[in-house]
Amino acid sequence: MPRKRKSERAGWGEGQIQQLAEDKWLVRASGGTDAGGRRIRPSRIVYGSRRTAVSALRQLQEELDTGTYIPPENMTLGDWLREWFQAEYGCAVGDPRETILKTAKGSGTTASRYESIIRLHIIPSIGNVPIQRLRSTHLRHYFDEVGKTQSMTTLELHYMVLHSALDAAVKERLVRENVASSMMGKPTRDRNDSPADVLENCWEAEEAARFLAVAKEAGPQWAAFFTLALDSGMRKGELCGLQWKDIDWEAGTVRIERSLVRASKEPVFGPVKNRRPRTIMIAPETLALLKAHRKHQIEIKLRMGEAYNDFGLVFAKEPDKYRRQDVIGRPLQANNLGEREFLRLIKKAGVRPIKFHGLRHTCATLLLKARVPVHYVAARLGHTDVGTTLRIYAHAIPSGEREMLEDLRRALGLFQK
Repeated sequence: MPRKRKSERAGWGEGQIQQLAEDKWLVRASGGTDAGGRRIRPSRIVYGSRRTAVSALRQLQEELDTGTYIPPENMTLGDWLREWFQAEYGCAVGDPRETILKTAKGSGTTASRYESIIRLHIIPSIGNVPIQRLRSTHLRHYFDEVGKTQSMTTLELHYMVLHSALDAAVKERLVRENVASSMMGKPTRDRNDSPADVLENCWEAEEAARFLAVAKEAGPQWAAFFTLALDSGMRKGELCGLQWKDIDWEAGTVRIERSLVRASKEPVFGPVKNRRPRTIMIAPETLALLKAHRKHQIEIKLRMGEAYNDFGLVFAKEPDKYRRQDVIGRPLQANNLGEREFLRLIKKAGVRPIKFHGLRHTCATLLLKARVPVHYVAARLGHTDVGTTLRIYAHAIPSGEREMLEDLRRALGLFQK
């Protein structure tokens, strides 16, 4: 027999919650009657726990009671984007950037980017289009106009915002289909983690060794920084957000649980990508360099006293003749690393220029060539699944194992469609 749907009806004017499936609910508020005597019962589909459904019902009822409820047939794309962003990130379109960075659910950087795209671009351009009348041609015209001033990378972010918001609108039954999916000429770009990018920005073992030899001559901090980057495969923001408390000296491990979002007077940190902290073991030589760097940093702190901005960071700005004293101890500016110290050391080592992200590619490639199991490499890099690692680094797997893993990918359905 089919499973009976659970339905809970509250008193008159208090709404109703009905369970449609596991983690899927129908919430229905009560708004009295209209001029014809028909009851006003707007509803929404909610995904998650019962607590989520109760919260959604309260919000819907409050909108009815305060006169802010917008019937689906009157809702514009702008109305929906504001509602979706609030539900998805826990802050509002129009909130100050600092507020979004600090209070957003998930990545504050992502929320801040999406908010500015919605507020400055999408709403002024096509925000007034009723969401039920939105067509792929509206989106195509929007991207044609925005594309005159924005890069392909930025256009892809705009598309991701629209696609995600319209996907949610489909789930809420506001629209029948996601018109962004059927749009012709979707913006795409080459990614940092594409196989082509890996091949272009990856060193051989001999090149990596030459680079590290030069980095070790650049001082304790850079010696530890670049050695840890190649040893761990950590992302740039993760390295810049690493704190001393994350290192277990006895176990020889590093806990990676935050990423630098903004290097300012009051630094902003966020979760790591995919929101999955990880603990990895590092080489004894890397640990020794970190200890030497820590000793050097302590000497700087003792010399500067209270003038040192102590955020507990492993890698921080150090004194030099070009730097103001009041910034010593603040986080390294991740966006400048590739253009400054990294490029200088590359030239001195005489190795092939690569992007900073190429250190991560080099780490993964050398591990796989050494026949380290793929699932260990995936865990070290913080990939959510082995399929991601296989897609990006298939070229690095020894040929005999590559065919075997291709068969495994087919069996597990890991090929990208």
